[in-house]
Amino acid sequence: MRNVKNANYVQINNDKTIIKQLEGIEILRAIDAWNRYKWTRKHFDEKPKNGYFIWAKKTGIVPLTTCAAIEKKGVIQKMNNLIVIEKGVKSRAIGNCFSIGKRLKSRHEGRGKIIIKEGASLSVEHLHLWGENDELVMNYEFILGKNARLEYKYRCLKPGREMKIKTRAILGENASAELLVITKAKKLESSEEILLKGKNSKGTVKIRIVGEKDSIVKARTLIDAQNEGKGHLDCQGLIVEKNASIELIPVLKNSCRKAILTHEASIGAINDEELAYLMSRGIAKKNAIKLIVNGFLKS
Repeated sequence: MRNVKNANYVQINNDKTIIKQLEGIEILRAIDAWNRYKWTRKHFDEKPKNGYFIWAKKTGIVPLTTCAAIEKKGVIQKMNNLIVIEKGVKSRAIGNCFSIGKRLKSRHEGRGKIIIKEGASLSVEHLHLWGENDELVMNYEFILGKNARLEYKYRCLKPGREMKIKTRAILGENASAELLVITKAKKLESSEEILLKGKNSKGTVKIRIVGEKDSIVKARTLIDAQNEGKGHLDCQGLIVEKNASIELIPVLKNSCRKAILTHEASIGAINDEELAYLMSRGIAKKNAIKLIVNGFLKS
């Protein structure tokens, strides 16, 4: 897994934590932040046991990197995270979550709140790699202040046995957010939401989901306009195996007559002509399918 050696926060299972501070950013265990800063307590659902607290006070030159790894069989890893980006600060972050082993039967539970204050921006790349018997539960909420910016990309090319993902962004005045979800899936329940709360806010959700053998996918996307603003949903699913199932549910909710909301959604299978063309060029069928899937996930 890239970036692990230089990660600023590393948690292995639930019993080992490594922290490397980064200039202009304070990094603590979540429980230490709870004890040190009383104001953080209103942002946690409960007193945290594991997870991190990141407080970006200055614009960073290099991206901040976190890592949550599971290396023991049957581990239930619970992360309760809080990130605060101060006013006007520009920050980048990379989050790596994975299991070391194919059949650990582990469970990763990640939840967190990310506060992006007025005029601040955050770009996040969230990378997951799981074993075939692992479970994932993830729930993140982004709160954007006036003129704040968010780019969030979630990518999982090695899915666990069962995955439940929820991402929600609440936008203030003139704020903008882009949510991108790219994943292969076995059993997946996914929910991506953007709330256009502030005037002239803008939000887009883009998902690309590949259904492989025996997969059951239900993905719901929502843009809720409570004020003047613009929103767009772009949802696409690709079925690779005959016994795969994908259900896409795009929802547009508009409570303001000046808001503009649009969506596009499609579910399809691999094009036989495209597959035949690649095979005619001497590419084995299995490799040709991989090329098509990779191209879809990059679209």
